[in-house]
Amino acid sequence: MKNLNEKTKTGSKSRSVEEQLTLKLTEVFDRISTRKHQKNTLIALIVILESFLNGDLYGRDIAKILSKELLFENYDELMKRGISIDINKLMTACGQEDYSSVYRGSEFVTENAAWFVQRGASLDLLLGQFLIHDGWKNIEKLIQAGVPVTDLLNKKRMLLYMNDYFDLTVDRVKTIMNWFLRHGATKPQIGDWLKSELGKNVPIQLLRDHMINWAEYGIDSSKVHTIPGPNPGDEESHYKE
Repeated sequence: MKNLNEKTKTGSKSRSVEEQLTLKLTEVFDRISTRKHQKNTLIALIVILESFLNGDLYGRDIAKILSKELLFENYDELMKRGISIDINKLMTACGQEDYSSVYRGSEFVTENAAWFVQRGASLDLLLGQFLIHDGWKNIEKLIQAGVPVTDLLNKKRMLLYMNDYFDLTVDRVKTIMNWFLRHGATKPQIGDWLKSELGKNVPIQLLRDHMINWAEYGIDSSKVHTIPGPNPGDEESHYKE
């Protein structure tokens, strides 16, 4: 294995082996006109990359050598070859808005949510790059990809995708509750989520619905405390166990 820090003489300049590799590969890809040829060339260069980069692409700023598109399209092949690619860094790079003419930032991450999750991407990071619109469909993609519905309930950013920009009404919250029930969440799990949001993003008036058996959700509706509001005649209600 070559020492990447070893300096070699090039005219009057001294370059490390890694710097030479970067320069050479950049020149090669500059001469390649099509993505198909780039992909074929990428596979041919894998042995070189393994030898010179010690199997850690992101550790040596591989973006200067290979495009993010190529890393995404050949991720599985590269991993099989023993080359390490940080999936979270790759997803972050792909989520940058309009970083290329081929992929469109968060739209691309949203469309490929299952792909990223199945390869171990951070759920928090993924939700941070999701598109707001079509929230229900986006969340279903994650469930289909194997993300436990309870994990999704625990993510605060879930509200962004499911409540129409925090315009939560009692009926809207009921819709969300029923949606989670249909997708495998238990009533106690939904109750834990509601407790963390009652009086904040979820209106406390929800607990006045006597058609719902709140005990099944682990919630005691009698523990709603009302205090005077900032203005005369106003009241503020809070749930406190």
